[in-house]
Amino acid sequence: MDKTKFTKNMKRALRIKIISMGNAESGKSCIIKRYCEKRFVHKYLATIGIDYGVTKVVIKDKDIKVNIFDMAGHPIFYEVRNEFYKDTQGAVLTYDVSNRNSFESLDAWLLEMQNEIGNQAESDNVVVCVCANKIDKNE
Repeated sequence: MDKTKFTKNMKRALRIKIISMGNAESGKSCIIKRYCEKRFVHKYLATIGIDYGVTKVVIKDKDIKVNIFDMAGHPIFYEVRNEFYKDTQGAVLTYDVSNRNSFESLDAWLLEMQNEIGNQAESDNVVVCVCANKIDKNE
């Protein structure tokens, strides 16, 4: 094997796929913009279907490309978001601390993911993180 080709393949970044789930207006997009673009969005803009963020992290001298699919939380976008559950390695479940319903809906979001992935073994391998958002609000 050509040494340059080998070195180039060794340096290729590992890619992981993460999805964000949660009710509309829970702040999923803001979290992703903050993480991927290092900026805070003050104005609310509803996600239409799917948005996408990417960033690179280095863990143990390995480049990892983190691809985050920001899924719209409104029920009318189910037909769009159901296409993005496959091949997911991680999920961020987000709720708004000032909206109890957004917390109570987390089980339904997990169930939707499990149903869409379909394969129990694959679904069990998805790392899930729960994110409490909007803790800075005065409510």
